[in-house]
Amino acid sequence: MEEERKREEEMASEEVSEQREVEELKEKEEEEMALEEAVEARPLVPVEGPRGEVKIDESVIGQIAMQALRTIKGVQPSAGSMMSKMGFGRKMYGGVRISLEDEENPQVTVDTYISVRYGLRIPDVAWDLQETIKDQLEQYTGYTVKAVNIYVQGIHFEDGRPLEEAPKESESAERQDAEAFKEEG
Repeated sequence: MEEERKREEEMASEEVSEQREVEELKEKEEEEMALEEAVEARPLVPVEGPRGEVKIDESVIGQIAMQALRTIKGVQPSAGSMMSKMGFGRKMYGGVRISLEDEENPQVTVDTYISVRYGLRIPDVAWDLQETIKDQLEQYTGYTVKAVNIYVQGIHFEDGRPLEEAPKESESAERQDAEAFKEEG
């Protein structure tokens, strides 16, 4: 009987020690969580106020807009208006013109001149392009995008040639007839 009592006491003491270990682990976890929360709530760098100004050049904004334009399938930059080709008005950045309003909160207006691949629905392409340019400019610059204007100035084929350079149906039919005649004769 004594042996049974000793075993029971040992088992009871083991259970007590296991409970203590579990409680200690819970306490450690709670302390770690409280420490993590305190670190997250505390800013890493003390904020004292503005240290200066950050201004982003129009050319940088134009380059970001051009990169966004290149991500949309079926879109190519176009040359822009005749005035911009002659060097009048605002500077063009590969089919993109930027208008920057320098205020306390800078605002950007983007004019894009594009050519769309034949067969695509132009309103859908324009919508995708507007959203992409707006999202990327706001993400990378922090500036507010006031407007993204899309000017579709042409249509091109998959190989990149403009619609004007495509062979007309009558020309291609004549060419096929001539080739067939050469083969027969």
